Amino acid sequence: MPGGQPPSSVNLRRDLTELLVEISFEDLALTGEKILPSINVRETSAYYPVLPREAMGKVPVTERAPDGTYNRGQWEWSEETYTTREYGFEEPSDNVNALIWEDYIDQEETSATLAYQGLLLAREARIAAAVYNTTTFTGAGGTLAITHEWDDATNAVPWSDVDTGAGKIRAKSFIRKNQLSLVLNAKQFKVVMKTDEITGTVQYVEPIERMPEARKKEFLAEYLGIKEVVVVDSLYDSAGLSQDSTVTDFWSDEYMMLAYLTPGGSGWRTPGLGRQPVYAKYSSDFIIEEYDEPKINGKVFRAREYRGTVLDANFGFLFSNAITI
Repeated sequence: MPGGQPPSSVNLRRDLTELLVEISFEDLALTGEKILPSINVRETSAYYPVLPREAMGKVPVTERAPDGTYNRGQWEWSEETYTTREYGFEEPSDNVNALIWEDYIDQEETSATLAYQGLLLAREARIAAAVYNTTTFTGAGGTLAITHEWDDATNAVPWSDVDTGAGKIRAKSFIRKNQLSLVLNAKQFKVVMKTDEITGTVQYVEPIERMPEARKKEFLAEYLGIKEVVVVDSLYDSAGLSQDSTVTDFWSDEYMMLAYLTPGGSGWRTPGLGRQPVYAKYSSDFIIEEYDEPKINGKVFRAREYRGTVLDANFGFLFSNAITI
């Protein structure tokens, strides 16, 4: 049974699970799945294959030998390991309140939605922390502290910064600049579009301030010579319970990531920045369940998942000192 064999007092709510799959949570602007797509796995931890760097880019002798044989590659897949763990979040639902307000709100659906939202927010936080990691991306080949922050409109040199990062990725992975994605948050995107370097290229053709948002991203990618610009704008409330909201970015102002993003739906042998291994025997994504809590005359709705994160530093380059805001 999916979900790790829940006890008899716990009911799997597949109806609510199917309902929540259809909710996009657009107001949260979650982008973690694009940065690190999910991949189903059969074990909680295991080895996965990695194409060794020395196997790429070699120019072989392809001429047929006199004895009728051909040269062969002499390498084997190397191995890395992934790990996954269980995560969950609960929301209570009072039976009396559910009865009082049933004409106005479906409390079961609302509680399940809030539980699932909490699960997604925590997932986004883990992905952001994994990608913006100075332990994973280190040394001259993995990271660069930008000299002129991108909110220094006069002195910033975004094309040169990105070109430097692209050169480092090419040297590590043979991935060309036009296949790379730049991951930056909404503040960073806003200020880079106001730098003298960027505005000076279009001031007589197409004023940036009049461009739709999608066109701004497209233009910046074209100017930088990369595949795409990915603006991560997911937010959360960092204030404690019963305090006024403090809206905070998941994706730091300090960092930006240039990377070859793993294509969604691909297998382990497809190269890329990273993935989220999801323990498929537990669930292909997440589950929703409920159980009674007689002490409070209510129910508890719980969202659970079993997943992890893995990254390959060969396909990413981390910028620090991005902006001063």
